[in-house]
Amino acid sequence: MPSLTADVFPDRKAAAGTGWSTAIGTLPYPLRGDAADLPAFDIAGAADQKDLRASLESYQRAGRTRGELEERRLAYVAVTRARELLLCSGYWWDDSVAPRGPSDFLTEVASVQSAEVGPWVARPDADDLNPGARDRSQCRLAVRSAGRSPHRRRRRSRSRRSRVCR
Repeated sequence: MPSLTADVFPDRKAAAGTGWSTAIGTLPYPLRGDAADLPAFDIAGAADQKDLRASLESYQRAGRTRGELEERRLAYVAVTRARELLLCSGYWWDDSVAPRGPSDFLTEVASVQSAEVGPWVARPDADDLNPGARDRSQCRLAVRSAGRSPHRRRRRSRSRRSRVCR
C-alpha cells in the first residue's frame, strides 16, 4: 500500500464532510443509490438562520464521520487482499513546503506486533527544507511583457510567464 501519508491516505478532502453541498460535480446524496447510508441534510425543522447553521454543522459532522469510515473501509480492503506479504509505505516530502509524515493507517499497521517494520525515517527538523524542491526563497514568478508599457493592456501572445530562479 503506497502513500500511507498524512492528508494523502486517508484523504483529507474525502473525509472533509462537506459532501454534495459544496462540490458542484458531486451527485446529491438523495439521488444516489446508497442514499440510505449517507448523512441527510435536513433543513425542514430550521426556523431561522441559527437553526439552519446548526443543521449544516450536524450534517458536516456526520459527513466527516462517514468519510473517515469510508477511507478506513478502503484501507481494510487493501490490507486484507494481501495473501502472503503486505508492503506499506509513506513519505515525509512531496511537493509540499512542510513535511507530511505517516498517516494514522501506517502507524496502526506498524504497531501490529507481528509486523516487521523496515527503515522508519525520523521527523525532519522544523527548519529543514524540502530536499526535492528548489530553494523557494530564491524563486519568483516573472512576467515579461516584450517591451510594452505596464499601463497598456497586454495581449496573451505578447506576455510570457516563467519561473525565474537565481
